Amino acid sequence: HCVTNGDFKTSMEKNLGKALKTEFLPWWLIRMVAWINPMMREVYEMAYQWSTPHKLIDPKLDQLVGSLPHTPFDEAVHQALLDLGFIKNE
Repeated sequence: HCVTNGDFKTSMEKNLGKALKTEFLPWWLIRMVAWINPMMREVYEMAYQWSTPHKLIDPKLDQLVGSLPHTPFDEAVHQALLDLGFIKNE
């Protein structure tokens, strides 16, 4: 699925039936820690993925196996919340 953090939050709120509070992630702090921590360096390098919708496309795989079926996003979020025990089966 090609979604943003906002899309994910909206779907979770819809499935949970309540508003969720979001917090600020201090990217400047992660950038500072990246100077001494290789893992944080990689996290900072991928920071754009938090705000930019993106999609992996593999034409060779599509050619080999055809179009892959997928679960609609809201349904996938609902099932994940069920599996994690955050909501009860209705």
